[in-house]
Amino acid sequence: MIGQVFGRLTVVRFSHSNNGRYWLCACSCGGENVVRTSILRSGAVASCGCGSRDASHKNIAASAVTRTLPFPHPRKLKDLYRNMIDRCTNPANKRFANYGGRGIEVCDAWLQDRHGFYKWATENGYEPGLTIDREDVHGNYEPGNCRFVDAVTQQNNTTRNHFVEWQGERLTIAQWEARLGWPRGRLQARFNLGWTVERAMTQAPRRAPVKAAA
Repeated sequence: MIGQVFGRLTVVRFSHSNNGRYWLCACSCGGENVVRTSILRSGAVASCGCGSRDASHKNIAASAVTRTLPFPHPRKLKDLYRNMIDRCTNPANKRFANYGGRGIEVCDAWLQDRHGFYKWATENGYEPGLTIDREDVHGNYEPGNCRFVDAVTQQNNTTRNHFVEWQGERLTIAQWEARLGWPRGRLQARFNLGWTVERAMTQAPRRAPVKAAA
C-alpha cells in the first residue's frame, strides 16, 4: 500500500489495525488522514477533508453567481437549463424521443459548466419569458445553433410543423395564416380536405364551413 495514490491521498506508512488495517496518508494540500484499506480502495475517502470543503466553497460560489445574474428571475434560467439537459439525456423525460432519442445533444461546454451557459445566455439575448431554440432543428444545443425566442417563434421552428411552399416562399401554416390575416386553423382544414396549395392559398375565407373539393 505504501506509495499508492488514492485521489489526493498518498499512503505514507502503516498506522494500526482495528477491524482492518489503517494507513497514514499525506494529502496533496499538506494535510494528513488515517484511512482503512477498504475505504481507500473504494474511493469513499480521497482527501484529508479538503475535497469536501472545496466542493462546499464551489457550491457557495456557484449559488452566488446565480443570485447575481443580471436579470430579475435567475431561477427561470436554471429551470430552462435543467429542462434542456433532461430532454437530451433522460430517457424517462416525456420529450426525450424528440431530442435525445433523435441524437440531439448538448455541447460539452454547456453540459459540464452550467454557469458558462448562464453567461452565454445573458450575453445573447436571454430574458424571462423566452425559450431556447435551435435554428437547425436537427442540430445540437450549442452556441452557434441556439438563440432565444418567444413561444410562437419556437413553435414555428419545430419538426412537427407543416411547411407550405407558395410563390417562392416556404413558411409554416401558422405563418401563412398570420401573413394572410386568416383565422387560425383555416389552411390546415383546407389541406385536410384535399385542397391544392394554389386553391387553399388564393380562395378567401368564408363564414360558411369549408367544403371538400369536388
